Amino acid sequence: MLHTVAVFPQPNNTLQYAAESRNSHTDGAGAATRLPFAITQRKYYEPMQPAIETRALTKRFRKLHRYRDLLFYPWRKADHLAVDHISLSIMPGELFGLLGQNGAGKTTLIRMLCTALLPSEGEARVGGYDVVREARHVRERIGLVSGEERSFYWRLTGRQNLEFFAALYHVPNAQVAQRVNDLLYRVGLAEQADQPFRTYSSGMRQKLGIARGLLNRPQVLFMDEPTRSLDPISAQTMRRFIADYIIGELGCTVILATHSMAEAEELCSRLALIQSGRVVAQGTIPQLRQRLHYGTRCVLHLRRMPPELPATLRHLPDVLDLTAAREETGQRLELTLREEGPALAALLREVVESGADIYHFETSQITLEEIYLRTLSPSAAPHAEEAPVC
Repeated sequence: MLHTVAVFPQPNNTLQYAAESRNSHTDGAGAATRLPFAITQRKYYEPMQPAIETRALTKRFRKLHRYRDLLFYPWRKADHLAVDHISLSIMPGELFGLLGQNGAGKTTLIRMLCTALLPSEGEARVGGYDVVREARHVRERIGLVSGEERSFYWRLTGRQNLEFFAALYHVPNAQVAQRVNDLLYRVGLAEQADQPFRTYSSGMRQKLGIARGLLNRPQVLFMDEPTRSLDPISAQTMRRFIADYIIGELGCTVILATHSMAEAEELCSRLALIQSGRVVAQGTIPQLRQRLHYGTRCVLHLRRMPPELPATLRHLPDVLDLTAAREETGQRLELTLREEGPALAALLREVVESGADIYHFETSQITLEEIYLRTLSPSAAPHAEEAPVC
């Protein structure tokens, strides 16, 4: 039995394998015998290209001088470094999170990738197109969701606003009504669609902004704090909408800038922590725990603890941090371990051999909020500069 395998590249860079069988041979039971796939496969494979790729992307803003300085010292040039040589590679279908304090450079980075700002240095490609030389092709393939309300027309209804922007995005006339109705329903504004925008609450305006960002069915969607004005129930509904519809059905690549640690932990496949315009760490949450040495937290409640036990445990190779406190019923030890498996077994063995009684213990992973605080807080700044990039 001879198999030939052809590979057809799809628009979303996935691969579809089609096999043909010639001179098929069957065994005695009538089942076709198959050669190993590794032998029969004929490969025509092109590596998947990143949906977004930046190399040393930098943005400087010119600082404004006083009139006196401009008159007497016109040669003096001062600038503010908003984005400092950021290099990222984000694959199609990925939901990538940007975390950082206010003024860290997240919005500036997004505006450069959306072609709204020109980079000072470096280069960036979105959907395979350069954001400077091929800006028009980039704009055709992206969507933007931000908290900017002034870009809507307050005297128009929500439906009329979406129809207006659909015309700007060159949505075919035959599809406008259906697409607008579908998006209004999906973001929960179907009943308020014909009310003037000026009567909308902050949460409703945010939902309409999300609908507008999806009008052109973008390949890449930039979301700058999409749930900022939403109540907890609406925010949870919107997170499910992002995961199930935007990622699941539309297959968009999403860049999410947020201050919500729960939102980032729930949605993002990878994260970048940004401080003063630089990426100080990036990767999945387990990678951040491991490479930044933020491991597993372990809490032990002990009776009859020997006084020298905390010092002994601090010398174990996988114990990163330890604090001891006295309780009414005994002592409490809080430790951070490099890993949960062998390190935890060695810890418990040492405690038992010391003669202490363990009446309760629990373990938990370091949360994303703790990673954020330890990495980006002012006291952690010296360590953040040396943090590895995953």
